[in-house]
This record gives sequence, C-alpha cells and structure tokens, in this order.
Amino acid sequence: MNEELHRRILYFLERILVRGAHYRLLVVIATIGIVSAVGGLLLVAGGESSEGPAEAMWWAFLRLSDPGYLGDDVGLWRRLVSTVLTILGYVIFLGAMVAILTQWLNDTLNRLERGTTPIRHSGHVAILGWTNRTRIVCQELVTAEGRLSRWLELRGVRSLRLAILAEELGPEHDLELRAALGARYRRQNFVLRSGSTLNPRHLERVDLLHAASIVLPGIESTSERAVHHDATVIKTLSAITAEHRASGDLPPCVCEIFDPRRVAMAELAYGGPLEVLASDVIIGRVLSDSLREPGSSSVLDELLTHGTGGTMFLRTWRRAPTSVRQIIRGTPGAILLGVAGESSFRLTADGDEPVMTDDALVYVAPSYEATEWREGVTTTRPQPLDAAELVIDPPSRGGRVLILGWSRRIPDLLAQLDSHTDESWTTDVLSIVPPERREADIREHGVDLKRLQVAHRTGDLTIPTHLAAVEPHTYDRVYFVASDWPTTGYASDARTVATYMALRTALAPESPPPILVEVTDDGSIDLFDAGHAEVVVSPQILSRLLAQVVLRRRLRLVVDEIFGEGASQLRFVTPRAPDQVRFGALAATLRAQGTIAIGVRRGDLGGELVLAPTDELELDFRRGDAVVVLEACLERRST
Repeated sequence: MNEELHRRILYFLERILVRGAHYRLLVVIATIGIVSAVGGLLLVAGGESSEGPAEAMWWAFLRLSDPGYLGDDVGLWRRLVSTVLTILGYVIFLGAMVAILTQWLNDTLNRLERGTTPIRHSGHVAILGWTNRTRIVCQELVTAEGRLSRWLELRGVRSLRLAILAEELGPEHDLELRAALGARYRRQNFVLRSGSTLNPRHLERVDLLHAASIVLPGIESTSERAVHHDATVIKTLSAITAEHRASGDLPPCVCEIFDPRRVAMAELAYGGPLEVLASDVIIGRVLSDSLREPGSSSVLDELLTHGTGGTMFLRTWRRAPTSVRQIIRGTPGAILLGVAGESSFRLTADGDEPVMTDDALVYVAPSYEATEWREGVTTTRPQPLDAAELVIDPPSRGGRVLILGWSRRIPDLLAQLDSHTDESWTTDVLSIVPPERREADIREHGVDLKRLQVAHRTGDLTIPTHLAAVEPHTYDRVYFVASDWPTTGYASDARTVATYMALRTALAPESPPPILVEVTDDGSIDLFDAGHAEVVVSPQILSRLLAQVVLRRRLRLVVDEIFGEGASQLRFVTPRAPDQVRFGALAATLRAQGTIAIGVRRGDLGGELVLAPTDELELDFRRGDAVVVLEACLERRST
C-alpha cells in the first residue's frame, strides 16, 4: 500500500513539473507554504510562541526566506527550528527557486533565438530556406546599389530587410552573412526564423503576405534532399497559395527547380506572379555555350554581379518615342543591348529603330547612373573605322568534345549542342555510370538527338590510365562534370580536382585542349590553371540570377536570349584590323554592321575581362586581345 501511494505521488508530481516553469514555481510556492506552516506549528507545540499560530507561521516564513534572522532567536527549541528552516530556505529559495527561474529564462532566450516568433514587416524579401545559394542571394541584393534604392522606393520602404526561414538556426548563419557582406552587413536588416517550408504555420513566421518578394532558392545538387527538392518547392507554393487565398494578392515569387518538366506544375501551384528558374536547363545552356565559345561563362558571371566591372541594368524609357541612335548618343557611359518586353528581348543594333514610351532598355554599364539619358549631350562619339580596315571571320564551331563524368544536367547540355543546325559536334562521355543508365537519363529528359553523335565509355576518372585510354589530347574540348552523387559539394569538387590532376598526368607532356570545369564551391577556382581551364561555379551563377530576377524580372529574358535558345549569341572575336585601335571606334563600326561590342578580354582564356570599357581603351590585337560581341546567329536555334 505504501509503495503504491509513493508511486502515485511521484507520478502526480512528474505530471505537474513537466508542464512548464510556471507549474514548477507553483510547486515551490506550495512547498514554502507547507514548510512555513509546519515550522510555525512546531514552534507553537514547543511552547516558544505566545502570539498564536498565525504569527508563528510568519516567523517561520521569515527564517525560511532570509537567513539573516537566525541570530535573533533565543532558546534551544526556537534556535533548532530556526536552523532547520534556514537550511531549507537555502535549498528551496536559493536552490530550487533560482534554478527554475534560470531555466525559465534560458528556455525563453533559446526560444527567441530559434526565431519562432512571427515577424511584423512590410516590403521585405522572404527567403525560404538556407542553402548554398542563400548567402550569395543576400550579397547580391544588398550590393545592388542604385537598383535596390529604386526597388525600395517603389515599395514604400526605406531600407532592405531580408527575412530568412531555415530549418535549423545557429551562430554559423550570422557569421556566414558577416563574411559575405563585410562592411555592408547590418544585423538589423536580417531576420532569421527557424521552421520548415513544408509547414504552413512555420511560413507565417516570415510574414509572406506583406513581403515584397518571395525567394525559394535551390539546394546543393549533391544533397540527399536534392531528389525531393522540386516536390518540396511545388508543395511550398501550394501551401502559400492555400494559406493566403482569401487575404488578397500574393507577392511576386522567384523559385528554382531542377527538372524543367516540372515548371508547369510550379506555375499551376502558385496563385500569384511567379518566375521559375529551371536550373538544370540554365546551367546546361551556360555550359554548352562555354564549350562552343570558351570564356562565355565568365561574361555571364560578371553581367550578373553587382559592383564588379560591367553589369546589366534595366531602365524604363519614360520619354516620347526616340530612335536608338539618339539614345546611344545620350548615354555615352553605357552600352545599349536592346529592349526587353513582357515576354521577349531583342537586340537593337540598328540606329534608326524606334524606342517607344515605357519600353525597358537593357544596358551594360559600370553603374546605374551611367545609363541615365542626358538630353542634348554634346559628347562627340568616336568615328567608325573604314569598313575595309575591319574584317571579322565567321565563327568556326564544331569538333570533338570529351565529357568526363555524368550528372542529370548532361542531357540538357547535349540537347543544346544538338540544337545548333550550323555546327557539327561529336561527343564522347567517360564515366563510371553504366551506359544503360545514361541512355535512360537522356530518354527520360525527352531529348531526341538528331545531329549530335554521342559515344559512351566506361572508366574511373581518377585513374590516369583510364583517361589516357581515351586519348584526351585528340579532343577539341574537355568538360569536367560536377558529380551529383557525393554527399556534399566539397566531396564533388574533391573528385573533380582529382580527375583534373589525373588528366594532367595523362596529357603530359602534351598541351591540353581548352578545358571546362564545373564546381560547386568558389573556393575551388584557384585549384585550376586559369590559362587552360574555364571554371563555372554553377550555384554562384544561379544565385546571382535569382537576385537579379527579384529586382527586375525582365533581366531573365536577356539571359535566356543570349545564353538560351534565342537568336543572339556571344562571341570573342579578334578582327583583322589595325594592330592598335580604340574600343569606341571599333564598337561604332561593329554596331553599324549589326553587332554589339560589350567589352574586351585581355589575352587568351583566363585573361582580364573588361566589360563596358571607356571609348578611349586601347586594344592591341598583337598581344591577343579579343572583343566580346553580341550578334545574331547565322541560323536561329531550333526549338
């Protein structure tokens, strides 16, 4: 019977104590009351109190709560009871009470640090997920300078606020942002909240309804969760729509998915304006263009990067209709690329083409201020060269490509190479992935290769003898695939570096062909020879494109046109012209021929890239300078 009663009492106390700190405080208060009552009654029973039980209990409570009264007591019994009460006071007041309050305070601070309290902001950018894209997206948004100021002005807010929802928060997130932003980092501009993007209640913590824009970045392609990423994004879009269906218009959203076949599903899931970046296709196109024209990825990377060289800017034309020639004349510090509409972008090299009111003009310039049109400007534009002095040879593309490795992006890359009807490519793929699986991946992606010839070979890329067996020196291009089967991006890059070293061993002492390397971390760039290898950091390009689309949605159309299936193409040309010529004169001559010069590359692959240079920049073709141009394709790419 006593054992059963003991268990019942313990169970009762347990159920009370686990309810929280306030219940624990109630237990301590009740214990203090009981001890005070017992102490007072003991004092009365010993004949040491003449003032009644109530005063005796008060006397006991004072000894229990303050040990300073101990020296005032007279008499053996009174001192004995007082000593016991004082010792219990140390245990209950200084022990249990302080411990409970300390734990309560710590729990409260931990809960606040976890970021479970819903924010109350308006006009902020909500980033759903902490991935290898998040840091770069934040960096590009914060450093957007003038473009960001206008974006904030349109939304009626004074400063940029970023609300980031991450499954797990820790001090490393804050340190990563500090390292990325440097002096631009302002802790008050960042709000970190913990939660899952799949939980509608957690989404409320970043106040999506009052956000100016929502960003769902992609995750590391080597992550175990990458298989379910697209489904997660679509479910999150559906949850946002369902939760705020009756609340009004949803804010614009930019999301990244891997598989282009799921774009329509994402668009159907979201009830507001949505831009979907199919990363496998985007990177496949960038890699394809870099194989066709080595160095193309470095141009795209700089065009998307704020504060570095020449950047793409978009300015809406608010004046009366004006010719392209007049606009070019009024913006001497910028290079006009063309006009971006709601669904398309077109180059505008012809000087007589009209620009209508509210057209969106796309420039390459060192700053947004350089794109401001100055009416009546008297700056003398450089005179074009004599047409007979400038000869540009047509591109000669095609040849043999060796692809080292396999990933889900390869089918899209092959489709891009196959889409150019005026080029002839032959591709060999060397990988440990079985050829049957590679063929199945190509079929599953819906790729039907009509012109491109693909041969599958099997071998371990990190073994020099396996690489030497395919004779890599006989190829015109070599492409290192960023493998998507290791568990981390660092492991993927480590395998890529090992393959690169194995290739150098297999090629020695012969000179290697142009090499294209895809990595997942920008810390790996310096591990490759810049003179022979073009390094593409795919998460970096995707992150910068995400940030650009957040600020100006139409800039995505420009990227699609130049690095996608549009009728424009990027080239590095070394024209047959006078050995030394100024960039302005050369650019004026090329524009008259329908070609837009946007910059210069000093030397061969890996040389310094100068976009939107001044007209006075001297070019020396004897030392290998090349002009970066945009021109119409000889044949429009097939769809």
